[in-house]
Amino acid sequence: MEKTVCDVALLAPVPLVHLESGLAVCQAKGKVAFGSKEWKAFHKLNIISADRPVDVYIYASWAGIKEVWAATWHGIYIGYVESVGGVHPDGLEFRPDSTQSDTDDSAVFWEIKDLRRLTEAKHIPLTDFVGYDKKVTYKKNFKPERPLLVEHP
Repeated sequence: MEKTVCDVALLAPVPLVHLESGLAVCQAKGKVAFGSKEWKAFHKLNIISADRPVDVYIYASWAGIKEVWAATWHGIYIGYVESVGGVHPDGLEFRPDSTQSDTDDSAVFWEIKDLRRLTEAKHIPLTDFVGYDKKVTYKKNFKPERPLLVEHP
């Protein structure tokens, strides 16, 4: 896996159904957008990264299978856009098809390219991540509930 030039990375939970659906969008359109209310985190990420690409490690939430306490997906963060009335400014063009019935208004939509599922050998245990600002180490059974800035693993 090629590392980006940033020492910061993003650790984010995304429901498995949106990852699987978003993979097709990313392959067809070159990027996929996931919604979030955590606009402050993405604003800070843009400042720290100086608009350089950032590695994104994704915890597949709501998987409906045996819990995997690891980042099992990866992508490259390319930026965010502010929502317009809670929806992406380009409508559903870059959104996973599985989100069409979502009613949760997002403040921002963070966009990634090169989304892919990691092989089991490349899974990164969540306990290997360290918080970027506070140098928090995550304990066993930790799972992210919102996007977090972390040190690059």
